Amino acid sequence: VTHLIAMAALFRATEVAKHNLPTDLWIIIDSKVYDITSWHAFHPGGSDLLLKYGGLDATGAQMQAHGALKKPYSIMPKYCIGRLGTEEEVKKADLAAAEQIAAVAHQKTLAHEEQIAAESKKRAEEEALQKKRAEEEVKLKNDLEAAKKKAAEEAARQKRADDQAKKKADEEAAKSRIAEEERAKKKAEEEASKKKQAEEKAKKQKEEEARKQKEAEAKQKKEEEAMKKTQAADQAKKAAEENALKTKQTEEQAKKKTQPKKVAAKTNDIKNTQTSESAQHNGVAGTAAAADEPAKPSQSPRQADATADQDSCVKFLADRAAAAKAEKDRIEKDQKAAAEKLLAEKMMASKEIAAQIKQAAEERLKALEQEKIETESKRRQEALEQERIDAERRQRQETEDVERRRRQGAEESEKTRRAEEAERKRRQEAEDADLKRRQEQALLEKREAEQALLEMKAAAEKANAEKEAAIKAMAEMRIAAEKAEKDRQAAERKSAEAERLRAEIEKKVAAEREAALAAERNRPKLIIVFGSPDGKVNKQVTFSKRPLGVSCRMDNIPITVGQDPTGAAELAGVKEGWSLLSVGSGPHDMKNFPKSQAEPYSVVQEALQHLGALTRQLPT
Repeated sequence: VTHLIAMAALFRATEVAKHNLPTDLWIIIDSKVYDITSWHAFHPGGSDLLLKYGGLDATGAQMQAHGALKKPYSIMPKYCIGRLGTEEEVKKADLAAAEQIAAVAHQKTLAHEEQIAAESKKRAEEEALQKKRAEEEVKLKNDLEAAKKKAAEEAARQKRADDQAKKKADEEAAKSRIAEEERAKKKAEEEASKKKQAEEKAKKQKEEEARKQKEAEAKQKKEEEAMKKTQAADQAKKAAEENALKTKQTEEQAKKKTQPKKVAAKTNDIKNTQTSESAQHNGVAGTAAAADEPAKPSQSPRQADATADQDSCVKFLADRAAAAKAEKDRIEKDQKAAAEKLLAEKMMASKEIAAQIKQAAEERLKALEQEKIETESKRRQEALEQERIDAERRQRQETEDVERRRRQGAEESEKTRRAEEAERKRRQEAEDADLKRRQEQALLEKREAEQALLEMKAAAEKANAEKEAAIKAMAEMRIAAEKAEKDRQAAERKSAEAERLRAEIEKKVAAEREAALAAERNRPKLIIVFGSPDGKVNKQVTFSKRPLGVSCRMDNIPITVGQDPTGAAELAGVKEGWSLLSVGSGPHDMKNFPKSQAEPYSVVQEALQHLGALTRQLPT
């Protein structure tokens, strides 16, 4: 519109001539007036050339300088403000411009009024729509609250049902656990009874073996005593035989001593007889004896018999002594051989009996140990099997609970999705209906605008009479603009206030979040690091309340978990036999537990005191 008005504007040459300054520079080219005040400094040929033709006609100079160049003609239209005309043309142009301005003002006024009416209508529609949306939101909110209430009631009912089911399951589990405990107790009692019976049997067998061994030892002792008695009897017999032999020898010696006496007496008798006989023959033989050489005395038959008897007696005594000595040696040798043989047989029998008893005792002990190992292995296998059955039952129960919760979540999600889908469909239908209504309204407004345009064309003929109305309308437009500006400023203020409130809310939320984080950081907690028996796995468990649910064995180092824990330690996977590695409340506050007996006891005391202090800080 501004360009059209500029092209329609007419200027007198005298009026153009007044604009010849660098700050207010107009020129004329081809009867068109150009305002180049803001451009002459950028002229490629310099600003002085344009200042030379300021307020004058520069058509010839422009044709001489540029000729048929397209560049200037592409730049010039945006600086054109009108054309050069005569006085009459200027008056007519002024009147036409005034009429055009009035028409444009009137058109603007009508457009503004239409815009205001449209904005008012649109605002009313928006208010109605907002009201409708508010009502729908209230209704939707009520529906959602009702749905939430219904869902809460359903959840409460489901929770009650779940609680009842859980209670029932807990009761059944408790009953099952009690039954299992009773069965386990009964089984343990039976095992204990069997074990006791086995121990009693083993004890009896051991006592029987001890008794047998004692009897064997007693028997062996009796045999040894009998052997000793036999040896004593043999020795006594030997002594008696020796005494008898000695008595016999003594008698023989006495007899031997007596025999020589008898022999001597008999010899004396013989000698006496020989002497008497010699005396009878002395007279006859005396002379011959003296005359001849001495000759051997001749023995008489009696002397010869006595000598023979003496020799036979000596020989008999010698033979008798040799025979007695040989008999004695033989008897001693036989007795010694018999005693050694009997002792060897008794020792061999005793050793065989002792070896058999010892072998039987060792075999029985091995059998008892094997039976004990098999019983213990069977008990452990049964315990492991029971633990596996319990774990499978718990896993199956947890899987069923997870599946039930998943189904409930899927049903809730499906219900929510259907509700959202229905709400989205309802909103889409409402928006479609509203769009159709707006299109119909726009079509009606278009027809009304066309009718108004026809009326505006008729009213344009009365433009002079409506100048004041136009001025008034312009004033009203100014007022409306001011009002719109005020509304805009108020909206900006409201927006700023909303932004400020949002910033305050965000700041408050951030402060609350920071406070919550600080409270979480400052909340007392206990951290214990557990290690698996093989040392391959470490578990860091954070405890936030008492009791901890962990029992420890303090009778050896390292300190270990006594029985399977509960609570946080159980959830972390800590089991019986795991070691306590360190304790504290954070990375910079950890105390290590001792790992071997070589470490001082003060380490144990320090770790346990630290554990006790942190545990006392935890809430129950």
